[in-house]
Amino acid sequence: STAIIAGSGGLIKKVVFPAAILPMQAIVASFVNLTITLLLLGVFLAVIGLFPGLWFAMVVPLMALQFILVVGACYLFSTINVFFRDMAPILGACLNFLFWLTPIVYPARLITDRVHKVEYLFLINPVAHLVRLYRQALYRYSSEVPCSVGASIAYLLCLGALAYVIGKYVFTRSQSHLADEV
Repeated sequence: STAIIAGSGGLIKKVVFPAAILPMQAIVASFVNLTITLLLLGVFLAVIGLFPGLWFAMVVPLMALQFILVVGACYLFSTINVFFRDMAPILGACLNFLFWLTPIVYPARLITDRVHKVEYLFLINPVAHLVRLYRQALYRYSSEVPCSVGASIAYLLCLGALAYVIGKYVFTRSQSHLADEV
């Protein structure tokens, strides 16, 4: 969704079209897909006898936290991409790096047992916190992010609010120039 504004020049140049809809459209479409996927996963877990019970209700607030974080980042990076067209591939590379920095396909202990000083990388990585909380909600499994569930939620709330405020500010300040740049 980084290129959503830059790729919609025909719409933005129309005076009555609100450009703020574009990032939201991409995000809402992705979250509809996520919702359907999580519901199907819930059914699958129930069928195989692993439904997490009340923990599954935690998925809704987690999705809200993720939504706020993604909206802020999308407003910020899609606006920057209008002025610096190289942002999309750079962000793609950064997100790829962030994926490998998140203990998804490997246990965090594999890294932290060997190099103790990198534990903070898991603490500052919002995706690691989200993955940990989703695992807790869906599988009753707590990954090795070295902090409590409450601390992870508080961190994501603060980071999400900060991302939203910064992203919306940059978008609002740049909105009058978007039509000229696309």
